[in-house]
Amino acid sequence: MKRKLQIFSLLPVLFGLAAGSLHATSVRTVNLEEMVRYSDRIFWGRCVFQETEVVPGSGMTVRRYRFRVIEGLKGVAAGDMVTFRQVLGFPGKISGVPHYSKGQELLLFLHGDSRLGLTSPVGMYQGTFKRVKMPGGESGFVNGMTNRNLAAGLGTRSLSASLLTGHEMQVLRSGRPLSLSEMRSMVSKINFAAR
Repeated sequence: MKRKLQIFSLLPVLFGLAAGSLHATSVRTVNLEEMVRYSDRIFWGRCVFQETEVVPGSGMTVRRYRFRVIEGLKGVAAGDMVTFRQVLGFPGKISGVPHYSKGQELLLFLHGDSRLGLTSPVGMYQGTFKRVKMPGGESGFVNGMTNRNLAAGLGTRSLSASLLTGHEMQVLRSGRPLSLSEMRSMVSKINFAAR
């Protein structure tokens, strides 16, 4: 009974979200510092499973994903299996919600699970990084905003500016792909200071 009440108490919110989002979704810009702070799990992984389901009695469409972690940056470790559920729509698809394909490798910054067991990347496409090849053959990562958001609002008084090297701040401002080693270093510093 309690579970039904939770779902039905969310229905007005989901109706409003779906109605407004079917045409356009507006998401606040989040920088790397905020992405790390708001994330429960940060990892580079490969999608090994996806399944779409409809939540009984609500019409809400949810997609369940399972990722094998290649490298964990926060909350998970290499080799772990991470399973999570994202809302796709209610009743149609919600624009702006990232979708992942089986076999796809991504670096994800995921919020913690809600009471209904749902999550999403921090900042939607901002917290979803695709792997690209950088000069020299190293793996780099670029999000849905081509990394232009990563330094947004980071002034000289921000936590990141006090922790990251001048070179790291310059890299964040450049908008270029971040190598895994750069991402690991920055996430580690920000996560350590945020504790």
